[in-house]
Amino acid sequence: MNVQAKAQSLLEKFDRLTNSERVARMVRLGAESRLDQNVKALINHLESQSLYEQLLSLESCHGSRDLSFAKQVVSASSSKYLKKRAINLIALLGSDEDLLWALQSAPPYLQVATLRRLRHGRGSRKRLAVIEKYLKNLQSEEENVKQFQDLLLLGSEALVERNLSRFLEQFSVQQWLKLAKYHPEIAQRVLDEWIDHSNEDDFAVISKVNTVLNQWLSHDSTVSFAVELFRNALKKMSISRLPINKLVERSPVKAVDTILSCEENLQTVIVEELHWRALRKLPMSSFKPLFERYPGIVEEYEFTLFTPEQRLLAYKKHRDGWRDDDGAIDSYMIAKLPSQERIVEARRHILLKKFETRPSGRIPYIALLPWDDSMELQVAFILSGDAQLRAEALVAQIEAAKFDDTHIEDALKLVSSRKNEQDPVKNQLISALWDIPRGKWEEKHLPMFDEMIANLTKSRDMSTATYRLLLMLLAPILSVHHEWAAAHIGKIMREHDYNSFRIDLSGPVPIKDSVASIERELSPLLEKLLREKDVYSLASLGDMFSEHTKHWVEYLEACEKALQMPDIDKSIYGQLLDILKKHRPRSMTQILPSLIFENATLASEPLVVSQIHHKQQNLLDAYVKESEEELKDRRKALGVLRDGFWWWTPSQQEGLAKILLNDITHDDMSLEDKVKCVEQLSLLPFVNPKPLFKLANSEESAIQEAALRALGQLDGDQGLPALIEALSDERARIAIFSLHKVLKTIPKDKAYELLSSVPQNKVTVAKETVRLIGEMGTEKAFQYLLKKEQTGLHADVRVALYRALWIYLDRHETWEILARAAENPDPKIAKSVCPISEDGLNAQQKQQLLQVLLRLLSHESPEVRIAALERCDTKPLQDTENILAPRLFELIHSEFHDECKGAAKAIFETYSRTNIEQIGDVYRRLLSDRSALKRVHDEYMGIVSPFPGRKYLRPVTHMLLSIFKTDRLSVTRRVKLMFHGLPWDELRPHIFEILPELHADALQAAEIFIEKNETGWKEPQDDLLKVELGMAGSKDERARRLALSFLIGGVDESTGWTDEERYRLGGYRNDTSVLVAEAAWEFNVSQSIEDVVIEGAD
Repeated sequence: MNVQAKAQSLLEKFDRLTNSERVARMVRLGAESRLDQNVKALINHLESQSLYEQLLSLESCHGSRDLSFAKQVVSASSSKYLKKRAINLIALLGSDEDLLWALQSAPPYLQVATLRRLRHGRGSRKRLAVIEKYLKNLQSEEENVKQFQDLLLLGSEALVERNLSRFLEQFSVQQWLKLAKYHPEIAQRVLDEWIDHSNEDDFAVISKVNTVLNQWLSHDSTVSFAVELFRNALKKMSISRLPINKLVERSPVKAVDTILSCEENLQTVIVEELHWRALRKLPMSSFKPLFERYPGIVEEYEFTLFTPEQRLLAYKKHRDGWRDDDGAIDSYMIAKLPSQERIVEARRHILLKKFETRPSGRIPYIALLPWDDSMELQVAFILSGDAQLRAEALVAQIEAAKFDDTHIEDALKLVSSRKNEQDPVKNQLISALWDIPRGKWEEKHLPMFDEMIANLTKSRDMSTATYRLLLMLLAPILSVHHEWAAAHIGKIMREHDYNSFRIDLSGPVPIKDSVASIERELSPLLEKLLREKDVYSLASLGDMFSEHTKHWVEYLEACEKALQMPDIDKSIYGQLLDILKKHRPRSMTQILPSLIFENATLASEPLVVSQIHHKQQNLLDAYVKESEEELKDRRKALGVLRDGFWWWTPSQQEGLAKILLNDITHDDMSLEDKVKCVEQLSLLPFVNPKPLFKLANSEESAIQEAALRALGQLDGDQGLPALIEALSDERARIAIFSLHKVLKTIPKDKAYELLSSVPQNKVTVAKETVRLIGEMGTEKAFQYLLKKEQTGLHADVRVALYRALWIYLDRHETWEILARAAENPDPKIAKSVCPISEDGLNAQQKQQLLQVLLRLLSHESPEVRIAALERCDTKPLQDTENILAPRLFELIHSEFHDECKGAAKAIFETYSRTNIEQIGDVYRRLLSDRSALKRVHDEYMGIVSPFPGRKYLRPVTHMLLSIFKTDRLSVTRRVKLMFHGLPWDELRPHIFEILPELHADALQAAEIFIEKNETGWKEPQDDLLKVELGMAGSKDERARRLALSFLIGGVDESTGWTDEERYRLGGYRNDTSVLVAEAAWEFNVSQSIEDVVIEGAD
């Protein structure tokens, strides 16, 4: 047998097949090779040929189960794609020993990706035993400790438990996420222990807990772990510091149980953010106690979105608070109440004084009464000569039929009787019937419905919009009375113009039956549309019936026929193709061959290009082998492709490459399009990349740069020699960036040799070289950085070197270098050390980081010091030994305002728990420097809050109030601080204490804080009555003025003013002091309005 000739014949046949067909053929050949030596020889021959043939050989392994070539590819091929395919094949078919060998032979980037894929696999593809063996081998190699730490969490629970104490302290955020993902039981146990041994609101523990909670709440399988961790966290953390909203969304009932068991109250802003979608899922046994504690969970604008039982509970609580100054509630809210409450409210509204001057305002409320009562009151409006008023009354009355099924027929009669109304009124009447649910339309209503439709459609002035509304009314009834509704829909669509809309056929009648009824009625319409080549209307039918068109055989056939019409409007191709692709993909596959060669416009449709690129590669000749004139639009369509060229044959890729190269040299092509051509050229793995080497020397800078970048995107390392050559000339700036991906595919030793020999005469090249070497994480790389640091470097290169050293923060030499960097006189260099994160550092390394920050805070440049202060503010560090404290307290007195403010922020965030007295000493000294005092105290006011999440600041607040008490110029400052920083039980004594000292400004500030509660000092359960009554009897008019504020601030907004509260307000209005009386009269309270119940109401 001539193997070469047989292989050539096979490849020629493959040019006419799709990729799926080629793969299937190679799998069969693989199976045959187990018994047929000739077939085996053919496959062996392919293994030694081009990338394309090697890829085909890999596919044959699925049939032969012989992994020898896959192993060869993993260990020797330069192709990233083939390596990945090969190791995946071994993972699928190989033994544990085969897979372990492949992992050890693969480059590092592929090892990590494969291990993760094995860990995420399901069933037999989850090769945990292989992962375990690989990690144990890695554990025994001292030089691979970092890699072992990074991959440990992919291992078994036993392996993780054995090594956890060794690495836990250094876990980064990403490692915590992996621990939570792969070993939730271990993560929960560790965090529970940390919580039990932590201080209240410990920032580091809160950060870890929130990281894990958000991870667990993102997956159904771990929500139960999140609930338990959340409950345990509440022992030491404020609920406001945890993701309570997300917990409510994921596990509403358990979240509510947690909220109710927590002594701490939710902040108002958190209550308002609880989403109605989650709350409406709650059973009343959970919703009622939650609502009673937090009535704010139901806001006025969301009232209608809750369940009927929830709405009734909210209405009883909020109805007085929701009334406007005239005592009215919006009719749309009342319509959502149970029958009895709805009728009572409707009767009350009809009698409101506000409607005496504007009677038409009663119309929507009248419609909420029982039908007969409503009709009696509505007659005057229905007979009005004002068309708009008449329409409003008719619409309201027709909509009222939804409240009583027995009057649906009356609503139809009402619409039918208005056959002589103007079209806009008819339009509104039809819309009013939409509110009647489809399930309420019964057989007995249909004759009256027939009459109504007949009366309406007799009119000549019926607009297209009104016919559309009529169709939209009939469409839902298809799912209840499909034959009757289809007859009317078919008649209207056949005889009248209409605008398209989306039809929902969900309901008691099976969708297939509904569609079958429509198909019978609209068959003549389809024939007419095809005859008139009205493809727009044909496409709009697809939009109307959306996913239901899959049941409409005749319609899909009509789409096929329309696509084969030679002279239809080209702009509609995409829409018709999309319909076929979704609902009849086989048809699309069958019709494309006959269309794309004849119809260039259709062939250029993105949907067609995607279909051919992904599934019908045998049709690619229509794009890459036609004459140039016919090719333009099709070539342009191919320009969007950015992956998947492995599905093409070499001849197809070569055809595209010729077109691309021709376009690149064509004068008519824009520079932007030429660059895109260069980029696409690098994505063709079966094409020789030599043209890219030439383009990398192009005189056009944009083309040259694109080619250099493209060389880094090649599948293998073919571009490496050209990139190395470019490093020696002016192209080095781009070439060094392109090297990044290529270097991942070659051994680290080889990559190090290459990079360490790169010329360093260009700053950009030197910076990137240092970064790339640093990323290797090897001992050679570290030693290189150490030597490099001793040489004279450009400032930008030195900054890059310090950043590269962050990977080696476990080495003492690194900290010595960073300490020197922090003292560098060049601010740019010194500032580069500021962003070092403490994430993943152990206790010793965190202390070293604090020492570096201390040097930065002591730098001669204020620019550096301020950068360090910003670092302390945005990423606060735990400084239990007060390493930074002395310097920060010194900077409080800086001549630079920004530095003073930055030091204050850092102090308050870092030392409010540990250095309270020292903070007090600073304030005492600042009393003589009013400007500095204001700057510092403004920063404290920016972080202080009465909420439990800032409870740790309360000792500082009390101390500051005692200091300000000695300063006669800080009365207003005391008022602001007490209301910003303390809850009611701690705030109350300070109010009585400061009362004799209140001047006009301080009194006004106190009034605003008490009445508005904008800082949240008052909780719903706080009772202000005792303080109010105590102050109301005072001889000091200031006390009585504050008593008025306590009355106003103590009113429950959800229920409004009680009679008792109105009575007390009257007392203040009669006060002898103008200060009190005038304010009481200026405050507007709506009048008390009694409910009016007509005898006989439901």
